[in-house]
Amino acid sequence: MDQDLRRSVKTIFHDLQCTANGLLHCGKKNGGLGIPKLETIYTMTALKMGLKFQLNSDPVMKAVFEETGLKQKLEDITRATRINLRITRIGQIEAHKNRLQEREIKEWAQLTSQGKAVAAFIRDKIGNAWLANPTIFRSSRLITALKMRANVAGDRVALSRAKITKDIEYRKCRAQKETLGHILGQCTYMKKERIEKHDSIKDFVMEKVAVHDKEAAITRDPTPSSPEGGSQN
Repeated sequence: MDQDLRRSVKTIFHDLQCTANGLLHCGKKNGGLGIPKLETIYTMTALKMGLKFQLNSDPVMKAVFEETGLKQKLEDITRATRINLRITRIGQIEAHKNRLQEREIKEWAQLTSQGKAVAAFIRDKIGNAWLANPTIFRSSRLITALKMRANVAGDRVALSRAKITKDIEYRKCRAQKETLGHILGQCTYMKKERIEKHDSIKDFVMEKVAVHDKEAAITRDPTPSSPEGGSQN
């Protein structure tokens, strides 16, 4: 069922089916969509319910726990999930859930291409803020943002993983491989766009500060124009 769930979610977001599962299952604070695995939901729920039966002091409940096979089921689940059979509190189950999340992050980070920037997403409140409220984007931009987050956007290097091609140079400058890193942060051809985006973010922050703090002193540094156009911040 988890496989069907992943396939459906990737289809909804127009993502390639090869998109890392970590994007779906890692928590939003760690750069993913925070969609839990059905297997994890079932296991955690069963363990918590079983633990409540096990710790219940009522003789009737204890008898139900042992005679209906619930005790054996709990033992089977703990064995399958490699949890210490002698669990005595909910906190131990939550700790196991956290370990599963850490494993998901590790598996995502180990991917050669899609896992390159995973370490930078972990507990990044600013970088992951849009995941907490994805409605701030239009649906088309949200889809693009997710593809960029998973490094499966339509750049030539990403596309060449699906269909091998020799021509992977950036179509604009022809100087480097066409990767998201080069397009967004390195290519001189895109310098003007990067500066304009920087200035728009700066203006947005200044406007919000002015609205929320009427007494704030806001100073705008001079921004001389470069030959390519835009400011030289």
